[in-house]
Amino acid sequence: MRPAHAGDKTAEAYVDVGSGGAPVVLVGVTTPLAKSVELVAGEVRDKTYRTHTVRRFALPAGSTFRFARYGNVLRLHDIVSNTHTGDSVHLEFTLRDPQGRSHTAGADIVVRGLTLP
Repeated sequence: MRPAHAGDKTAEAYVDVGSGGAPVVLVGVTTPLAKSVELVAGEVRDKTYRTHTVRRFALPAGSTFRFARYGNVLRLHDIVSNTHTGDSVHLEFTLRDPQGRSHTAGADIVVRGLTLP
């Protein structure tokens, strides 16, 4: 993700999520950096980047699902603290397995880019 400031309305996070040996459904993400996180489906069509919020993303067994700029993203809302280049931001993922059981997995992402005043 790019640097963000406390009080920013939104920031986007990018990360690859692997599903391991079984299919799972990503149903939520939290982080101490923001009050909430939206799952956002995005694509470029006719040279225009379009997005919409979704409730879940299905991850087939053995796959890697990418959240990246100009694609699907994690949109953090109401940033609560400053981040700078090199900082680490923790994300906690909530996943459901085929039996409907919930699991959590964490990841730390690195802030990259310029910190602007």
